[in-house]
Amino acid sequence: MTTIAYRDGVMAADSALNSNGNLDALVTKLFRLDDGRVVGFTGDFAFVGPAVAWLNGGPKPEIKDRPFGGIVAHPDGRVWLLDTNLILMPVEPGLLSEGSGHEFAIGAMEAGSGAVLAVKIACRRDNSSCEPVNWMQVDNGEYSL
Repeated sequence: MTTIAYRDGVMAADSALNSNGNLDALVTKLFRLDDGRVVGFTGDFAFVGPAVAWLNGGPKPEIKDRPFGGIVAHPDGRVWLLDTNLILMPVEPGLLSEGSGHEFAIGAMEAGSGAVLAVKIACRRDNSSCEPVNWMQVDNGEYSL
């Protein structure tokens, strides 16, 4: 699956694209939307394009009952979790992580790691996540993809 983490205005994600337990490719899971928001996706990668288009104001795609979700962060500090049915749920900014390695990432952040290091740690422990880790600074456009 994947590991995405958000802390202090930085979103980070691993690069693994897996199917049937195999690493198929390395991909970017973070995207900057037209209004400056940053989104990181977990789950079925086939829905990333339609979900980005929807978040940019396009039609809502049919994703129902597919393993899909993510984190959306706005430059003004607001943060949402994106669920399997494309429902955006506002959450308090803080330590957030989604995906198969989220427990490792949350644990790392609870111990003081930033989002990037937290995902790197998750990549060492979660067999569905791998480096390189990509990241985006939500408020200023700085990134490493």
